[in-house]
Amino acid sequence: MRENTNYRRWTILILLALTLFRFWFCTYHELIEDEAQYRLWSKHLDWSYYSKGPLVSWTIFVGTSIMGDTVFGIRWISVLLSAATGWMIFCLGSRLWNERIGFYALIIVISFPLYAVGSVLMTIDPLSVFFWILAAHLFLSAVEKNKMSLWIGCGLAVGFGILGKFVNALELLSFLFFLLSDSDRRVRLKEKGFYLMLLVAVICMAPILYWNADHGWITLTHLQERGKLDRHFEIQISEILKFLKMQAITITPLYFLGMIVMGVSTTPLLWKSTRENQGLRYAVLLFLPTFLLYFILSFNDKGEANWTATGLIGGILLLAYAGVSLVTQSRAKAIGVAIIFGLAFLETVLCHDPFGLGVPLKSDPAARLRGWSDLAHKVDAVRQPGDVVIGNKYQTASILAFYLQDRPTTYVPKTEKIQNQFSFWPSYKFDAETHGILVTDSIDEVPDALKTQFSSIEKIADFYRQDRGRDLKQYQIYRFEKPIGY
Repeated sequence: MRENTNYRRWTILILLALTLFRFWFCTYHELIEDEAQYRLWSKHLDWSYYSKGPLVSWTIFVGTSIMGDTVFGIRWISVLLSAATGWMIFCLGSRLWNERIGFYALIIVISFPLYAVGSVLMTIDPLSVFFWILAAHLFLSAVEKNKMSLWIGCGLAVGFGILGKFVNALELLSFLFFLLSDSDRRVRLKEKGFYLMLLVAVICMAPILYWNADHGWITLTHLQERGKLDRHFEIQISEILKFLKMQAITITPLYFLGMIVMGVSTTPLLWKSTRENQGLRYAVLLFLPTFLLYFILSFNDKGEANWTATGLIGGILLLAYAGVSLVTQSRAKAIGVAIIFGLAFLETVLCHDPFGLGVPLKSDPAARLRGWSDLAHKVDAVRQPGDVVIGNKYQTASILAFYLQDRPTTYVPKTEKIQNQFSFWPSYKFDAETHGILVTDSIDEVPDALKTQFSSIEKIADFYRQDRGRDLKQYQIYRFEKPIGY
């Protein structure tokens, strides 16, 4: 009992210290482009959006309403969600096995580059991962106690997760396969609780379905394009290798290898149900559906590193189980586990800000969090009264909307084609007096839409976005005026 109590105390102390650090660190870096985009969404509250559900915009609206329209106001809820996620993974590991494994799971989470850096960013991932692990807890409770309130709670957790990130719907498959794999719990599939959970999750999706029904199901089109499913599907070895390399880097190579080994070695247990292997079966089923989906999609396109974030919770639990097993076998294996943890911690620490360590710019994950104030300062220097400010893409327009001195309304080039959320908002006024600037990172390229709208387009600035004397990315500014047709 004393050992378990100590693990719990250490978990609380670590999470408290880490949360205090993250409250400070969340203002150390500037916003990333996605955060700036979601902030704009929160200024245009809606039932859903072009590429995502509404939860991230609702969350930022709450955060900035309480703490102000600042970097801290945007991010502070993410820090709290990360602390809650850390506590719940400790509790889930303790529940499936014991508190020692729960503690190891926590250590892995905080030494996990993808989670550690993402824990201070207000993107869809902190919300998605939080509701994923909350649903995992509630599902186990619902299966054990078969109370309708628990089934409803689990459905709400899955549903809210879907409002944050659509991939959370895959957790329902994890739950289904777990019941199918468990001879003692399979009876729950004959009872109404499981189906009540499904119904509640679907009802939670109503805002997304309502908005899309009113907007031509544009999100489905976007998802097809995003996953490159709008083109002929073909197996490309180079894309598969890119996916595996990307996962290894963001997870750390040894953690990634351990997850794959544990996933492969524990999958056969799904056909050998015992009470003793329940924890392993549950963990591997939290991991496999999401990871396998994106692995299969990588045959055609590698995707993005964070797409697997929810499913990695199951992988972390598997790693924690393996870590404790190895530590108890011999001193040499215990040292090996300590080295793996240490290397992961080192990579995670460096990911926070590797400036000055000679890390190439293309390999610096913090580069996308720096230099936006510098960009805005250089744009402000050439702006004139009445200028319309246009970014060549939604990322540029979103960043400028936050960092320009007077926080003006910004735009993307006006086109007939729906390209992003800007397409659903009022565009710039187009009359004889319209003039402004285009800020672009597409060098020596002016969008065709502007060429058809303005007869005078002239480059007036060419510079790099900089951070601490380092060139990060090249930008150009064009002045446009003399609208065609006036």
